[in-house]
Amino acid sequence: MNKARIPAEATGSETGVVRLFEAIGAHRNPQRQIQERDRSRQRAIVGIVLPVFWLVSLWRGVPVDPPVWFIVLGLAYGIVSLVYLRVLDQLDAGAAGLLYAFLLLDPTFLVGVLFFDPETFAFLNPFLLVVIVRTGIRYGIRTMYFSWAVTIMASLVLLASSFWRSNVELGLAYLVMMVFGPVCFASLIRRVHAIRAIEEERAAALATRELAIARSAFLAKVSHELRSPLQGIVSALDVIEMRHARAFFGDEELSGRMRRSSMLLNTQLRDLLTLAKGEAGRLQITPSRSRPARWSRRWPRTPASWRSRKACS
Repeated sequence: MNKARIPAEATGSETGVVRLFEAIGAHRNPQRQIQERDRSRQRAIVGIVLPVFWLVSLWRGVPVDPPVWFIVLGLAYGIVSLVYLRVLDQLDAGAAGLLYAFLLLDPTFLVGVLFFDPETFAFLNPFLLVVIVRTGIRYGIRTMYFSWAVTIMASLVLLASSFWRSNVELGLAYLVMMVFGPVCFASLIRRVHAIRAIEEERAAALATRELAIARSAFLAKVSHELRSPLQGIVSALDVIEMRHARAFFGDEELSGRMRRSSMLLNTQLRDLLTLAKGEAGRLQITPSRSRPARWSRRWPRTPASWRSRKACS
């Protein structure tokens, strides 16, 4: 899944918005599509059920507090969420602006419900804390702070509501929840994302190890399958030389080249098999004594002796 990026060619006032989005970093979440799909379902349910409740009340002749324009906007909000859920998989990485638009509109819509119809839906005020905390769990602590700031700024409109001014205890409970609630969950959200990062690194390491094991098994099988026919070629060449020695008279260089090429290929296959065993962790090393003095006697001591030995060979 591709990570979304904010276009870098923004200028003027758009530059500040782009920097803000980059600082929040919600669009870089590798599970953005999954999280957005879940949020879209919940948003569509809330955005459709509440306006339908108000419209049914109006149809039955029961007066409702929200104005008609807010009901229409709420219904449109739910329908747009359904459309967004429908085309989410078809959107490219540059559509990250919709993510931040919904992060801005979700708490704003809920605060609008509390402002226009507090008599009916004042009990939904803890749901705002759930929205803030779940936003942090989905996208990180910075995204939670962004949603928290938007909710607090939108909640200022409740000061103009007579319901919230008259119900002091409920208003104070809402204030305490908005001020201290997200702070209490900040450490939990950091721990959740730390554990999630560890799990992602562990999964990546496991996938790399499985790939190395599969490659080693493939190399081992290929080298083994090639060595068998190669040994057959070398053996057949030995038998032909023994039975038809005269046929190779004058072609000793050609037969020697065939033998050297076969032995070179055999050496390369053996090295390939050793490499495959090493990557699979099955390489066996047998310690033995080394005698440098014996090795030194095998090599020429002067350049002249080296040239003479090379000429003889």
